[in-house]
Amino acid sequence: MADESIDLFKRIFHETEVVDIDFSRWDKFIRIVAVARVMPLGEDGWFQLYQVDFCDVESFTWRSNHLGVELDKPEQHCQLMFMDYLVKKTKTAYVFELRGIRPSPDMVIHCKRLNISSISKSAIDAVNPRWDQPYHPLARPSIEELFAARKVRKGKTP
Repeated sequence: MADESIDLFKRIFHETEVVDIDFSRWDKFIRIVAVARVMPLGEDGWFQLYQVDFCDVESFTWRSNHLGVELDKPEQHCQLMFMDYLVKKTKTAYVFELRGIRPSPDMVIHCKRLNISSISKSAIDAVNPRWDQPYHPLARPSIEELFAARKVRKGKTP
């Protein structure tokens, strides 16, 4: 794995808000879409967004820290923020430990490779225009929400 990828990972995850976790291609990679909060702003004046692909995942663990957290309204969601990381190399993989402050989870991902690419805010806005509002869920709608939106676009009621 190139040192440049590790260096970029460290800059992104120094303080990041996760807006999507993609398991749709889990046999190839697990993708985290993240807002890099401490990197320079992009050309559009907004935070830079990245797709971080953890490729050839050997193991993935998640420790929840949100249980027992009470929000003001039932429709609100905890925001997934990582504020700390640890990167290690083993004989067979790289280990990425991601930690947030409560209520964010802790994750540990063992993988062979890391691919990082930028993603435009407009791409995420097209999927969910309100994704960047406080207390909203992750950016990608659920399957039921996507299905309902598709029915509405075809002129049917959900």
